[in-house]
Amino acid sequence: AGESPSGVSESLLCSGQTSVDDDGAPVNPGDMGAQIMKALDNLETVLIGAGFTLSDVVRLNYFVTDVDGFIEAA
Repeated sequence: AGESPSGVSESLLCSGQTSVDDDGAPVNPGDMGAQIMKALDNLETVLIGAGFTLSDVVRLNYFVTDVDGFIEAA
């Protein structure tokens, strides 16, 4: 994203985004597509708070417990 005053590129490592609300309660049970979108929304919130955007993401790993549901939702 931005450059620090010393000219060194900044980076952000973020992990563990899930489909939870602001209080940490799970949302959209049984709806994999909605869970994916909520997790990405949560990631975007973290990124924006740190001065980044989704377009700054270099790598994104998915870990799911229902592979078939994930494939259907993707």
